[in-house]
Amino acid sequence: MRVCLRYLRAAIVLALAVTGPVSAPLHAQESNKIKPLFFTKPYGGAEPLPQILTVTGGSALAEFRTSTRTSSGGDWLSVSPTQSAESISVQVNSSLEPGDYSGEVVLDGSEGPRTVEVHLVVTPAGTQTFDKMPSQISFSMEPRGVASPQVMQVGGVGAEALSWRLIASTFNDANFLSVSATSGTGPTRITVGVIPEKLPGEGAIPGVYTGRILLVSDRSSVTIPVRVSVGGNEPRAGRPLPMSKAEVSHSAVSQPASGPTNLFPASTVNCYCGGFNSYFSNFGGLTVAPDGTASAQLIGEANPESGAQPHAQLIYTDMGAGQHTISFHFKADSAPDPDQWVYITSQVDGSVTPQRVWFNLSNGTVGSALPTGWTAQITAVPGATGWYRASVTFTATSSAVYNGFGLAQGDNQWSFTGTYGNGVYEWGQQFENGPLSAYQAKVSPCLSFSKTANAASVTAGSAIGYTIGIFNHGSLITPLNMSDPLPAGTGINWSISSNTGPGLCNVTGAVGSQILNCDFSALTSGVGQTIDVISSSTTSSCGAYSSTATLSSSAYSYSTTASASTSVLCAGVTADSVTPNSGSGSSQTFALQYSETLGASSLSTVWVWFSATFGSAANSCMVYYDRSTNNLNLINDAGTQWQPGTPGIAATLQNSQCSINLAGTSVALGGNTLTLNLALTFKPAYAGAKNIYMYGADASTNSGWQTRGTWTATAGSAAVTADSVAPSSGSGSTQTFALQYSDTAGASSLSTAWVWFSATFGSAANSCMVYYDRAATTLYLINDAGAQWLPGTPGAAATLQNSQCSINLAGTNVALAGNTLTLNLALTFKPAYAGAKNVYMYDAAGATNSGWQTRGTWTATAGAAVVTADSVTPGSGSGSSQTFALQYSDSLGASSLSTAWVWFSATFGSAANSCMIYYDRAATTLYLINDAGTQWLPGTPGAAATLQNSQCSINLAGTSVALAGNTLTLNLALTFKPAYAGAKNVYMYGAAGATNSAWQTRGTWTATAGAAVVTADSVTPGSGSGSSQTFALQYSDTAGASSFSTAWAWFSATFGSAANSCMIYYDRAATTLYLINDAGTQWLPGTPGAAATLQNSQCSINLTGTSVALASNTLTLNLALTFKPAYAGAKNIYMYGADASTNSGWQTRGTWTAQ
Repeated sequence: MRVCLRYLRAAIVLALAVTGPVSAPLHAQESNKIKPLFFTKPYGGAEPLPQILTVTGGSALAEFRTSTRTSSGGDWLSVSPTQSAESISVQVNSSLEPGDYSGEVVLDGSEGPRTVEVHLVVTPAGTQTFDKMPSQISFSMEPRGVASPQVMQVGGVGAEALSWRLIASTFNDANFLSVSATSGTGPTRITVGVIPEKLPGEGAIPGVYTGRILLVSDRSSVTIPVRVSVGGNEPRAGRPLPMSKAEVSHSAVSQPASGPTNLFPASTVNCYCGGFNSYFSNFGGLTVAPDGTASAQLIGEANPESGAQPHAQLIYTDMGAGQHTISFHFKADSAPDPDQWVYITSQVDGSVTPQRVWFNLSNGTVGSALPTGWTAQITAVPGATGWYRASVTFTATSSAVYNGFGLAQGDNQWSFTGTYGNGVYEWGQQFENGPLSAYQAKVSPCLSFSKTANAASVTAGSAIGYTIGIFNHGSLITPLNMSDPLPAGTGINWSISSNTGPGLCNVTGAVGSQILNCDFSALTSGVGQTIDVISSSTTSSCGAYSSTATLSSSAYSYSTTASASTSVLCAGVTADSVTPNSGSGSSQTFALQYSETLGASSLSTVWVWFSATFGSAANSCMVYYDRSTNNLNLINDAGTQWQPGTPGIAATLQNSQCSINLAGTSVALGGNTLTLNLALTFKPAYAGAKNIYMYGADASTNSGWQTRGTWTATAGSAAVTADSVAPSSGSGSTQTFALQYSDTAGASSLSTAWVWFSATFGSAANSCMVYYDRAATTLYLINDAGAQWLPGTPGAAATLQNSQCSINLAGTNVALAGNTLTLNLALTFKPAYAGAKNVYMYDAAGATNSGWQTRGTWTATAGAAVVTADSVTPGSGSGSSQTFALQYSDSLGASSLSTAWVWFSATFGSAANSCMIYYDRAATTLYLINDAGTQWLPGTPGAAATLQNSQCSINLAGTSVALAGNTLTLNLALTFKPAYAGAKNVYMYGAAGATNSAWQTRGTWTATAGAAVVTADSVTPGSGSGSSQTFALQYSDTAGASSFSTAWAWFSATFGSAANSCMIYYDRAATTLYLINDAGTQWLPGTPGAAATLQNSQCSINLTGTSVALASNTLTLNLALTFKPAYAGAKNIYMYGADASTNSGWQTRGTWTAQ
């Protein structure tokens, strides 16, 4: 940008010390259009950001200096330079009390001073106030380009909600600004954009253009200046700005007669309000042609017929090859000059010299210099005095470029003068000079007059208002009158909220008959006026408010009107329609529409009721939607409770009359309308004619029940479908598939639901085919041969598998909801079955089925083994003894597990003096760590033995291991020793080769001391025959084997009298063995290991071969026994153990046949 040296000097001085006036370029006319600036700040709060004031847009620039003055409040207003020559920064800085303050920025140039009003509102502390608004919104765009939208934050401070309205305006009153909202509640964001078509020259003319955003609230107002730079070619001193005094606007194209056509887009060139007053010759801006296919250019050239002189022409580019007729309409000046000429021009077939035909508007004749091969004519337009139609016809072999018209006025003249209302019109014309349609002049007026409602509608209690704009495009200084009878209504009282311009406006008359009057004694050329009127409203103000303002000008002998309408909306709910509104069938998706004048989001509930009569809701189909919870509700059969569901989910709501497919149901809000798309099926028992009643409600009002349609529900036939699988595609070795099947008669009507994972739809052998029998609640997997089904129950701790896939039944379940059955199938593909598979689905209900349907694809991968330590049951509790069910998994199958571990310990620390156990699957052996944590004590699950250390003991007879599919379950019969009482964690670990689960905490257990438990465990051998045998008899005491008092064995055919039998007991304290005498009345004592024998008539004991061993909780009596011949026969082996406080009771532990 080039500016004068004097301005640069002033800017440098102010950069060092911001004092004194600021100078900048000034365009005298444009400065008159600058609208007031509004600032607002909360009392005691931060200062508002400066506002950048741009003074440009004219055809000539001049020097100006700035200064400020205030009417009250002291020196709170100041200005400073910016980096841009045509902009200054306006700022306020004060500690003023709450109130309204005004001031001015004075722009003093060669044509005298111009003023810009500045208003400051200081609001009381805590009042909701605009805050931190931007200093300026600046756009940049190329000619005929598009400016990127910008987002502006509407900020506020204070305790209340900030309600605001927005008014956008621009220097040319065409309002080239677009905004995303004109009212709202802040803080919020607004998108501001530029409408290129409303810029001068439709955005084709380089320059800087200005506008403003005015934000108004109940307590304050604030402006945000807007600057638009087109082409980066900003005005310079001494250079006219293109299109500053002329504009190109577009009018309708006439309709030609039938036949081949070559139409030009219609265009009007107007200076001021019509004529060519001071139409400058040096134009260079581009503008887009109205049909979007060509460009027009205003340029300056020499006049070949009148000699070298400036003139102007409007050019359209290449028309291509062929015969062309170019025709224009021209209006001669009301007092024609003898040398009033226009021409039509083209450059044909590459000619570098323009070819022109001249027309004299003074006498309606064609000029003498006609290009070879061209024809031309000029005719008066019937019914349009002073208008001529001029046309030329020529043939182009390849191209015709720079086509258009020009105007000139004799030698030594460089403008085409005329009275107001004159213009130049170009019209489309078909070949052979066919007739034109009736002519309609579209000359822009000398005065622009507009009236716009601030909002098309507002809710009751919000402000309504209009913005009225006036602009003088003509060259005259004119007095104007404007009158607007303002609309009346309850609670409506009009006032002027903003009056920007030189005129005087006021609202007169009593409330109910108010009139806005404005008097402009002398509205200067190129100056405008903006008036904003506003009124509050109440809930009694509901309705439409419109009025027509009238503007009159004596100077232009011109009068025009402008109208606008706005509405105050009160809550109003309607139940509008149902589609279809009549018909028959068992299933239908109904589109039900409801409206709320305050917006669809204000609706609280919408209802529909399918019923033969308007009576009881019981045994009917009544539905309502709650917008705030997004829930659909169906009444139960009794009419007493609601069944809720969410539209869009895979579920069904149903009673005995109807069912709703929620997956097929949706709700849409658009503007004032809520549409409920209801996927409904009528049950056979509810067949018959029904009315469709509808009702809507918001917080304060409702529509009442309305009959909106009829429907005849039919019984229909059951429809069975295999709906979907989720996920429907993907890859992996393990996945839980959600498979959905439907039956319109209800999910409970389905008999079987099938799925088949297979590369092709061929043989079931060596594949993964599964079906679920609903009645039997059983899942089946086909075997490898495809000949038998392997059954299992969903949820059971087991696995179904063949060589292709395995099903984890514990992770598999089935759910029935309304019409839908969902099978959640926990599936693992075997490595041998890797590859792409289709997911085929099928379901059946009696004689009806879905047929096999392809519902998805899956790529089975080999996958790495996954080992998990899953769970312990119970997962928590307390006691001294418990059988724990511990589960471990391997994705390659339970038989791939090598070891499964469990550790009962208060902390994850040392294994010494703890209860750590592991199971070796290959060796089928259980191991318990010793007290030192250095050695393992082995035992076989199921054996009549005990593993123990000082912390815990394992009853091997009560311990077992089960493998099923991927799961190994260790059932561990465990007793905690009294010394190990306290809270323990249950740590678990599983391993398969190099893969393991790592230690996992799966439960907690509080070990208690407990009462001693004495058991008579086992005899070895547990059966057999012979006359002599050493029996190993085991007894246990949870308090330790040393707590035993006695251990007994009785060999007898019946549990009857001890006389004449073989009854023995061992006294641990006395280390003595006793045998009952024949009479069953006395005991015969002996010491195990002694060289002696105990005997009666039934049996004898070899004491030398008899011994007793105590180990932890177990006492083992090794009894060397011989049966006497008289006692031959089958005997039971009864056992009994006792300590000081408890006993085992007599237990049958074996049988023996004495010989």
